[in-house]
Amino acid sequence: MRPDEGRLALRLVTNARRAPRTSVDLRIQTKCRATLTCPAGILSQWERRFNLRSSPGHTFMYRRLCITRYVTCFAVACIIASSIHAADPVVRVAIYADGGISPKGPPNLERCLPEGKGFTTERIKAADIRAGALEKFDVVIFPGGSGSKQAAALEESGREQVKKFVEAGHGYVGICAGAYLASADYTWSLHLLDAKVLDRKHWARGNGDVQLSLSPSGQEFLKVGAEPVTVRYAQGPLLAPGDKPEIPDYETLATFKTEIAENGAPKGVMLGTTAAARGTFGQGRVFCYSPHPEAKGDLDHYIQTAVRWAATAK
Repeated sequence: MRPDEGRLALRLVTNARRAPRTSVDLRIQTKCRATLTCPAGILSQWERRFNLRSSPGHTFMYRRLCITRYVTCFAVACIIASSIHAADPVVRVAIYADGGISPKGPPNLERCLPEGKGFTTERIKAADIRAGALEKFDVVIFPGGSGSKQAAALEESGREQVKKFVEAGHGYVGICAGAYLASADYTWSLHLLDAKVLDRKHWARGNGDVQLSLSPSGQEFLKVGAEPVTVRYAQGPLLAPGDKPEIPDYETLATFKTEIAENGAPKGVMLGTTAAARGTFGQGRVFCYSPHPEAKGDLDHYIQTAVRWAATAK
């Protein structure tokens, strides 16, 4: 390096899976320049704002001042870069939107999983799944509706595609009907979660608000306290361990503290059964909610946390 040149090169890199690289590269030399590499035109904006020229005739103290100023610029750029891309990668979510769903399911889930929180969502049909379209996603969500009708719409080949998707290291999130579908208790279910369904005869036990008790691991997972949480229930499965040796046991994160027992359903059966569970299948992850945390808008982070956890299987 010539005596009349000074150079300082610093670099900050956030290399998140499937997310654009955030890079801050600062160079101080005869032509002083600060460069921030990031999306949405931030690069050109910072180049215009912090471009400063010096010549070989400038004194060492002047060039040292330039370095000091640009180190400050670099620090500011680092803060901006870190705010642009969080450490978490963008999660690509497929939302099943075909036979057997409730019309409210997909729009509620899209509201829960905005781009600003690090998610991209796309509705997907049963025929798309059969054609192998899940390959471009990290997680698939099966919302509320009818588990048996969703299974019928998928057909055997579609159900096999979902199982292969999860087994290969991707994520599955089932809500109400999607939890029935994930269970290991029906000829048409996916057998992704080692769970059976209690009191199948009275599955239509009614709708309404119920309270959940969170286990210590559930409190830690959802970053909430021990107080009961109120959530919408719409005839979701009463899950219990299925004792299938070929499927790993699931972990209970929440149980039903209160119940709904209408239409001839016996009282007391629902209490203490699993309301939220997570497990593994092959290299993938499975998360199921029996109730509907996405229904009202006050528990959106329950969906976000479950989806992001399911996406980090690999």
